[in-house]
Amino acid sequence: MTHAEKLILIMLSEIYEHLGIGGADHINARFVRSAIDSNQTWALSRKYPFIFGGRTQTPDVVSEVRDILDMWSFIEEAHEGFSAEEKKRVKAEARPYGDARFVGFDRHTDILHIEVAKFLIEGLDHFSRFKGRDLDSHVPVLNAYLRMYQVFEPIRKTLVGRGLTATEMIDIFKAPDAGDRGNILGCAAKSGELTGSKRASAETFSPSHVSS
Repeated sequence: MTHAEKLILIMLSEIYEHLGIGGADHINARFVRSAIDSNQTWALSRKYPFIFGGRTQTPDVVSEVRDILDMWSFIEEAHEGFSAEEKKRVKAEARPYGDARFVGFDRHTDILHIEVAKFLIEGLDHFSRFKGRDLDSHVPVLNAYLRMYQVFEPIRKTLVGRGLTATEMIDIFKAPDAGDRGNILGCAAKSGELTGSKRASAETFSPSHVSS
């Protein structure tokens, strides 16, 4: 979309909103303007498929972020339902991911992922459990998520009427390599929760140490 096209659409949406045109079956001018301003125009075909003949435009980064948020939704929901013994086992066997909390993406290396995640959560009201969170992990974690998703994807197909088991969660958390785990430890170090001798010991850290 060219700058001129964006300007025209934004001006039209402002006129639309000023005239008070709206309702359940009408276009939400504020949403349209937000999608254009944030370069998330892919969301327009998802919000209003009837305008685009039912065809949705889904860039690769959107599919990737949606898959990662879906995975973390299952992880967090399952972990919340675990018994104390199961949580203890996950923390011991899956360090440094033990407390199972999504920490976002790195704003310096994965800004597109953060912006897409924000619009999915705040703009389209998807993945509501992440609404209001700080989505900046401050260190690169995307590779870790992608490796985790490779393990999660075949499990996802079986999650009908049930959640993840502790064993499945541990297998997912074990997917990232040592370098990725080091980056997760960096999340805690940057937040000031892990210093000195604690920083040297991975077993003391879990993503819940990161403020959100």
